Amino acid sequence: MPRGLVFVASGWIVVSWLIVIGAEPPLQPTTSAYTPAAEMLVMSMAIGAFVAWPLHRLTTAPRYSVPVRTMLETVALVGMALVVLWPLRLVTTWSIARVAWLDAEILCTLLLIGGLTVRAAGRGSRRTIAMVLILLWILGPPALAYRLDAAGTIGVVSPIVRVWNLTQGGGGPLPAGLWMGPILSLLAAIVLWAPSIRRGLARPAESQ
Repeated sequence: MPRGLVFVASGWIVVSWLIVIGAEPPLQPTTSAYTPAAEMLVMSMAIGAFVAWPLHRLTTAPRYSVPVRTMLETVALVGMALVVLWPLRLVTTWSIARVAWLDAEILCTLLLIGGLTVRAAGRGSRRTIAMVLILLWILGPPALAYRLDAAGTIGVVSPIVRVWNLTQGGGGPLPAGLWMGPILSLLAAIVLWAPSIRRGLARPAESQ
């Protein structure tokens, strides 16, 4: 398992928690006090997983099979997200369905981003294009939506915005059209991962 990634991701989560909630608990530890901090913690995790991780992966020379390393790192990040998200139900009003959809959104997005990094491995131009595409996909829609004041239509293209929408609402009904983002991301991920799966995940990195 990628111990270095697990260590860095754990540090990211701890620092994010210290920033949003502090070392001391609130004077009145209620769900209304913890929920905003939990929302910001999840957003920090999403930015780290959706932006920092792929940029690091695309700027680091692979030591062995790119698909194997990327899949292991994806599994590690998803596992850490599960460990953090489900206990947050104890201090928020999030329903089981809301947390489950957050998990699905993070999983499908990471699979798609992982597929992009695998396809971009081995060539500098491909890696540059992949980095630009990821940044445009993650950060472009919310910036454009803010500019055009159309967050409900353009912003949801970005998984960051969808994660934010899922953290809102507590135990209320889930946002409409919730299934489209994860399903489309999963279908795109399958297309990107398929060539590597057919060739075998153990192919040496030099031949990627």
